[in-house]
Amino acid sequence: MDGTSEQPEYFVLAYNTATMDVRSFTGHGHDFVGAVMELTSLVNELGGEPDVAVRLYEADSFGQLPDRYPDPFKDLRFPG
Repeated sequence: MDGTSEQPEYFVLAYNTATMDVRSFTGHGHDFVGAVMELTSLVNELGGEPDVAVRLYEADSFGQLPDRYPDPFKDLRFPG
């Protein structure tokens, strides 16, 4: 062990699986509980929409997400 204790960052993504349009994307830093609360809130809000997926991701940084999770990040369409 090198003495560092790097904690992962957590991200919550909601997207339309048919169009790959992002509905919501939030970063929560090292706050796992906050990320799970956001995940739960989005599932409650968007869960009735059959083409919407809500996911929790873990990575060392935002920039690592597409490499670590190419599906769905390689095909997502962010607004604007």
